[in-house]
Amino acid sequence: IFRSFAIQNMTGTSGRQRVNVSSLENYQVAVADEENIYDIFSSTVKKLMTQIKCNGEQNKTLSQLRDSLLPKLLSGEITVAETKAKIEAAV
Repeated sequence: IFRSFAIQNMTGTSGRQRVNVSSLENYQVAVADEENIYDIFSSTVKKLMTQIKCNGEQNKTLSQLRDSLLPKLLSGEITVAETKAKIEAAV
């Protein structure tokens, strides 16, 4: 919304367009309670960071599992059925 407002109030030639300060003086901006916003943001980011860490750990585990099983599967040393049983036992 702000970007649209600014574009509509630009003056000057192409490549050198600016928004006059006088155009912005009457533009209203909602301001929320800083403490409340900080708490909500912090709580949300904390949950996301926890999930990112968990995903990273799972990715590492799955990569190690793939790296150990794939050569054995390709060489015929183990079968898919044996591998499935080992995966189910590990999970």
